[in-house]
Amino acid sequence: MRPLRTIIGIGAIAVGLGVTAPANGLSIRDEIGQVFLDLLNPNGNATASRGRFIPDDGTATAGIAASLTNLVAINAASFPLTSSSAVTTFDFSTGVPVPVLTSAGPIFSDRAETIGKKRFAIGTNLSFFSLSEIRGISTEDIEIAFQNNGDTENDGTFGNDSWEHDYIDVDLELDVSAIVFGVYGTYGVSDRLDVGFGIPLVSLSVTAQATGNIVSRSGNYSYDGGELVSQSQQIERSSFGVGDLAMRFKYAFNSWNGTDIALLGELRLPTGDEENFLGAGSASYGLALVASRVYGDWVPHVNLGYTVRASELDRDEVNINIGYDFQISPTVTLVSDWIGDFEVGGEADDIILPGVTEVDNAGSGFPTPTVFRGTNIPEQTGDNITSASFGMKWAPTQRSLFTFNLLLPTNDGGLRSPVVPTFGFEWTF
Repeated sequence: MRPLRTIIGIGAIAVGLGVTAPANGLSIRDEIGQVFLDLLNPNGNATASRGRFIPDDGTATAGIAASLTNLVAINAASFPLTSSSAVTTFDFSTGVPVPVLTSAGPIFSDRAETIGKKRFAIGTNLSFFSLSEIRGISTEDIEIAFQNNGDTENDGTFGNDSWEHDYIDVDLELDVSAIVFGVYGTYGVSDRLDVGFGIPLVSLSVTAQATGNIVSRSGNYSYDGGELVSQSQQIERSSFGVGDLAMRFKYAFNSWNGTDIALLGELRLPTGDEENFLGAGSASYGLALVASRVYGDWVPHVNLGYTVRASELDRDEVNINIGYDFQISPTVTLVSDWIGDFEVGGEADDIILPGVTEVDNAGSGFPTPTVFRGTNIPEQTGDNITSASFGMKWAPTQRSLFTFNLLLPTNDGGLRSPVVPTFGFEWTF
């Protein structure tokens, strides 16, 4: 039971780690929201007209800021765990566990084999993120337009007054980088059942500069009480702490026609600080069917699963991993995977952003209607994430394992890094 006590002890230490306290008492999410509030409240946007550039549903703060921070947090919270695969695994093709010396296994997927009764593998990995694209758009070139949201004449119509044609363009430059240091372990309860954990420690840096440009056809709005129609605000923040803890199990069934089959379960607990981009803010859990088959030195595998997420801004997912690991020498294994996470349910866009609208020119004195193009971020019904994973495992001994991997995006969904390098080490007892 000593390995199980070790798992519990490491988990308790991780929960005890705090988040770097902000100097001004505001979380990163609150600071980004405050930037929008300040830029959307220019001089003249007061008394009866105050709040016109802030949609009634709180899109600027509760919507946009929450959506952007959610996308950042999900990268750290749902980053795939490195699978524990001892060099010596157990095959169940005959119904009896037989130790087999094979390739070192996949990295961000799983094979059906277990590590064996009373064996304990513990490892660490280090991953580097530079979240520089959102749905294919550079995070340094995000554009969001906010139209005047008020019915200035209180007549139930919109667009017949010059004030109602005013809007503010916000140019947002967002730079997010993160380092995720993961500690994970797997213990063989029996020859068929593995249990494990994953603890991510996240170090994150955020720089955001937002510039508000007032387009006032009425001439009634400006910044600082003068004629200034453009204003910039910048924040630079960092945070550090434990991310969302993960608990896992894998149960291996009898092989079917030479194919090994297992059931993989995972629970992620919301231990990371969502307000400072360290966690998703809600628990998630999933099950996956794992199939793999040994063809000499080549072991293809398929993982098909479903993940349930409780967050209002993140949907359930169908998870598909397809790949192989290939032993090119007694100590070196090459690994390749295609990883897909496909959102299900709902029709609305997960990122709450203003859309394209047109304000009628009737009664305003303007020759043409005013068209508000809400954002340059492409609208889509969900953020499906697909990636290609290429890696290598080096096992200098039967107990030690070094890992290197590159994770590359293969589509434009979500907030992404152009490449995520991962370095790791694992030791089996």
